[in-house]
Amino acid sequence: VTGVQTCALPICFPVTILFAIILVSIFILSKLITTSIAKPLANIQDSISSLAQQRLNIQIPHTDYPNEVGALAKDIVILQDSLKKVEQLTAQERESARKASEVTKEIGSCISKAASGDFTVSLDLKNKDGFFLDISTQVNKLIETSKDAFKSISQNATSLAAASEELSAVSVQMSSNSEETTAQAGSAASAATQVSANMQTVATGVS
Repeated sequence: VTGVQTCALPICFPVTILFAIILVSIFILSKLITTSIAKPLANIQDSISSLAQQRLNIQIPHTDYPNEVGALAKDIVILQDSLKKVEQLTAQERESARKASEVTKEIGSCISKAASGDFTVSLDLKNKDGFFLDISTQVNKLIETSKDAFKSISQNATSLAAASEELSAVSVQMSSNSEETTAQAGSAASAATQVSANMQTVATGVS
């Protein structure tokens, strides 16, 4: 029995050492797994949460990893770029809507004033481009054309009024001349009648 116990000790010791080495290896391996996968995945999860909160200028970590974690990080970078483009387009649409609202109000005000007879108004072409510049230019041309048309109508109305006054004066003069002519005709008829009577008297005396 003593011999068996003495022989078992050298066997148990290496087994114990081997078991301890295995435990240490498992611990180190778990740490390595945690370091290379779990923590990077947690960092990537934080990055995704930041992107979801519209914080698009963050730095995506672990894109240099040569494994699946690195591939996932690179995919998230692509997603980040896409979200930035969407945000840029949304901002441009908001700016376009703001400009459209301002230009619409400005055009409405100009047209209202022009309709009231104020043709001195015009749209400011500064800081306008594209569609807004084109429509503002066309509105200015319309107001200028309307101004010229009303000016021409005003001049024609003035000329017509002057012609009407002149025609009225001519009519009065013609009426006066007509009365004078009638009076002269009456005098001539009376004189003719008197001459006829005198000639009748003379004829009677001769007989």
